[in-house]
Amino acid sequence: MRISFIIPMKNAGRYIRMCLEAIISEMMIGDELIVIDNGSSDDSVFIVKHIENVVLLHCPEGTIGFLRNHGSSHSQGDIMAFIDADCIISPGWRAKVVKTLADDDIAAVGSRYEIPENAKWIEKAWFSQKTALAAPAKYINSGNFAIKKESFAQVGGFDEKLITGEDAELGWRLNAKGYVIIEDPEVECIHLGNPKTLKDFYNKQKWHALGMMGTFKQSFWDKPLLMTIAFIFSISASVITFPWLLRRSKGFLEMVALIGWVPCLTAVYREYQYKNIVYFPHLILLYLIYFIARSHAFIEILGNLLPGRN
Repeated sequence: MRISFIIPMKNAGRYIRMCLEAIISEMMIGDELIVIDNGSSDDSVFIVKHIENVVLLHCPEGTIGFLRNHGSSHSQGDIMAFIDADCIISPGWRAKVVKTLADDDIAAVGSRYEIPENAKWIEKAWFSQKTALAAPAKYINSGNFAIKKESFAQVGGFDEKLITGEDAELGWRLNAKGYVIIEDPEVECIHLGNPKTLKDFYNKQKWHALGMMGTFKQSFWDKPLLMTIAFIFSISASVITFPWLLRRSKGFLEMVALIGWVPCLTAVYREYQYKNIVYFPHLILLYLIYFIARSHAFIEILGNLLPGRN
C-alpha cells in the first residue's frame, strides 16, 4: 500500500525540517511527500526546496481543509496521511498504519498527539486525555490522520468552507456512512507547536471553536457545542443574579458553582473516560478557559450571521 504524505505549511520554518525528515525515514518505494505552502513569509519554502523528492505546491489562500484537499488531488497513493508541519511521526508509524488499514472494515486511523519531553504543565494536562488502547473513534485530529483514498473520495474530502474543525466534521460524515475510524496510540506523533501559556491556550481554543458549527450541521447532539451553550447561560445567569447573590451569606460560593459547574462536570467526565485523575485540578482550570474561549467564538459566529455582516 503506497502512502501519500500530505503536509500543509505556513511559516513552519522552526519545525518543517524535523517533520519532513521523520516522514522520509519512514517512507518506502512508491510513497510520496507533498507539501502545500499557504503563503509562508519565513524560510519554510527555502527549507523544503532543499529537501529531495518533495512535491511543493503553492496555495497562498484557502482554508486548511482546502489545502489538504488540494494536496490529496495531486496524490497517487492508496493511503493519504495528513501530518501537520509542526508534528514528528515516530519510528514504526508507517508499519502500524498499513497493518491497521489492511483491514477492509477500517477506513482511517490515527491518534491524539504525544507531547515533547520538555512539555509545559498545560500540555501535560491537556494531552493526558487520550486512550491507552486502540478503539473506534468519532474523529481523529487531522494533524496525525491516515485514511484510505477511496473512503476519503467517497465522502467528498474535507469541508473547504470551514475555518477550523474540518477534521471533526469529516469524522462525523465518515461515521454516518458506516466507515470505521480507529484511534491507536501506537500511531504515535509528537506535536511540537502546543500552547505553552494560558493566553496561547485561550487563543488556540477560540480559533478551533470557529469551526464548531460544522459538526453541529451533522448532529444536534454535539457535546462541546451543547456544553458551550450551557456555559453561556450559566455566565449570563451569574451576571443577572450578581446583585442578589451579593446579599446572601453563601452568595459567592453559589456564583462560583453557577460559573464552574460546566468546566467541573466536563473534567469529571474526561477523567472517568480516560481513567486518569493526575491532572484533574489542572483540567478544571483549562476547561474553564476552554469554555470561555468557545463562548467568545460562538458569540462571534452569531454576530457574523446578523444582516449586513459578511
